[in-house]
Formats: sequence, C-alpha cells, structure tokens
Amino acid sequence: MQVQQARAAKPFPAIPLVVISAGKQDFGVSQEVMQIQQELLVDLANQSPYGVHIVSEKSGHLIQLDDPELVVNAIRQVVDEARCKGAGRYDQSFNNYNIQEKLL
Repeated sequence: MQVQQARAAKPFPAIPLVVISAGKQDFGVSQEVMQIQQELLVDLANQSPYGVHIVSEKSGHLIQLDDPELVVNAIRQVVDEARCKGAGRYDQSFNNYNIQEKLL
C-alpha cells in the first residue's frame, strides 16, 4: 500500500538507477519475505527507464559489508550515466552478477 501511495504522489524521474538486492537469506528472513522484497525492488528499478536491478548472490541484508565492490561499482555507474546521460547501460564491473534490466 505504501508503494502505491508513493507512486500516486509523484511520478518517478527518468534517472540512472541501480537497485541492489541481497541474494542470501539472513536475520531469520523467510524465503517468502525475500521473494516479496525482490519483487518490490524489481518494481522500483522498473520505475526509471534507466533502472537496473542487480542481485548480489554473495550478500545478505548488509550488502555494503558483504559485497562492497558491487556497491562502489554501482555508485560509479550511476554517476557515469548521469554525466553521459545514460550512454552506457552498465559496464564489466557487473559481469558476475544477476542483472535484471528493463529493455528500452
């Protein structure tokens, strides 16, 4: 319900966006809750025409600790795309990840 309210309030801008989600269960989170979280994060990535969803299979909730290289590369990619106005979808930094992107 909160997601629907947020969408109704203001349309999502067409900006570079990388959404990263955990691929491992931790903190007692059930598989069902993880599935719902994944669906919401895919939906978030799809709000921008430049959105990409990446699943870090080697991390749980604390992605920045479990997979810091991925987080740094995602930040760099967003900055690069913002500077180049979306010139390159993603670079080789993400080759080892499950990338789910919307085709433009």
